[in-house]
Amino acid sequence: MIKGIHHTGLAVKDLDASIKYFSTSQSFELVSRAKVLANSADETGSGIGMAAGETALLKGTSGFLELFRFDSTSDQTAHNHAVYDAGIRHICIQQGYSKVGDLFDAYAEAGSSSHNRPAGLGTGALYCYIRDPEGNVIELEGVRWGENATISPWYTHTAIVTHDIARLTAFYEKLTGTNSHRRGSFGPNDKFDAVAGLKDTRLDGAWIRLAHGEIELWEYHTPRTEPAAHRDMTELGWNHICFEVDDIDHETRRLETIGIEVSDGPGRHSRGTSVYGRDPDGNIFELFQPAAAQADLFISSLAGRAYLEELKLAHAG
Repeated sequence: MIKGIHHTGLAVKDLDASIKYFSTSQSFELVSRAKVLANSADETGSGIGMAAGETALLKGTSGFLELFRFDSTSDQTAHNHAVYDAGIRHICIQQGYSKVGDLFDAYAEAGSSSHNRPAGLGTGALYCYIRDPEGNVIELEGVRWGENATISPWYTHTAIVTHDIARLTAFYEKLTGTNSHRRGSFGPNDKFDAVAGLKDTRLDGAWIRLAHGEIELWEYHTPRTEPAAHRDMTELGWNHICFEVDDIDHETRRLETIGIEVSDGPGRHSRGTSVYGRDPDGNIFELFQPAAAQADLFISSLAGRAYLEELKLAHAG
């Protein structure tokens, strides 16, 4: 079965600087670094190739982040995608409501930029989008139920923007075996404009809550989200979403049975075993089964997740 979101991948130009940046306020810490060997798209299947370079795995209190530096990206120019551009668009880091302003300031000092400080949407939380020094979007969210949290800022979801939310929501429901728990239409609203940095914003959203992490899906109508070309792993920016599984051979067969193609393999490496595929928009997903000896790589080792659920339940009560 799919146990939850293990990590989200990000291709960067400067690996050392990115590790330092994402360590801001102890959001993540470095677990391991390793060389990446090149292979062709034909070798990995589904048109997903891997260039030579280096990768770093970072661990937070409730999720992992995988950073890549590929040799082939040394001459690439980072592209500042708009928040409404199709693709894996951001991850969200939460903090207590009264503390998110301090988190915003810490990330600003670390080199991020933003058009707006955390602001409300009428939901009882505070939100803002920031960009890391290479222009990648991160959402910061301040939640009232996390006011008394004694852990560092925590990962909560990965957002994917699409030109066809009904199709992509159905795909990830099928992939994960979990139905969306919430859908809605939003805007136009000045508060949404302030958070998104747009004008007359209108969008549809859907959320799929897994045991570890959440998939957030958006389709913007104003401005319009247009289809995007299929990206590869080496393109700078958010490059894939990874789901941890307990039996990768079984999950591979299950996906093939329901018509979801994955790469030939699975491929085995020091951390465990992986297969890759693409969603209908061309975004890359990974299924990953950590090696039995790598106890600290299982999402079940992230004690923060259970603690956060307890906080939410206590606040709701």
